[in-house]
Amino acid sequence: MESAVINQEITEKKRFWSKGQIFIGTLFGGPIAGCYFLGKNYQMLGNKKSAKKAFAIGWFGTTILMILTLLVPFSIPSSNDYIKSTIPLIFPMIIQSFAQRYQMPQINEKKENGAKRHSRWKLLLISLSLLIINFALIYSIVFVFEIIKFSSKW
Repeated sequence: MESAVINQEITEKKRFWSKGQIFIGTLFGGPIAGCYFLGKNYQMLGNKKSAKKAFAIGWFGTTILMILTLLVPFSIPSSNDYIKSTIPLIFPMIIQSFAQRYQMPQINEKKENGAKRHSRWKLLLISLSLLIINFALIYSIVFVFEIIKFSSKW
C-alpha cells in the first residue's frame, strides 16, 4: 500500500509536454525546440536512449536545415505564395505527429495516474530561448559562409 502511495506521489511530480505544446514550441523555437520537448518527454518516460537521440537529431537537423537554406538561391521562382507560407508549418506538424504516435499513449497513461503537463509560461520561455540560440547559430553559419566567400576571392 505504501509503495502505491509513493508511486502516485512520484507520478504527480512528473510533468510532460502535450502534443499541442510541442507544436507551438516547434513553431516558435524551430526544430531544435521540438526535439528538445520530445527528448524531455522521453526522459520523463524513462527512455534515456531515445531522449539522447531526439536531442542529437534536433541539433543536427537544425544545423543541416540552416546550411541548406543558405545554399538555396533567393531567386527561385514560386508559382504560389501559399507554398512559401506553409513551409514553417511542416516541421511542427511532423514533430507533433511523431509525439502523438510514439509518446502520447504512454503520457496519457501517466496523466491518468496524476501526471500533469508543463506550464505555458515555461513553454514560452524555453521556445524563445531556443529561438535566440537558432539566431546565434544562423549568424555563425552565415559568418563562416561569408569568410569562405571572402577568402575565395583572394
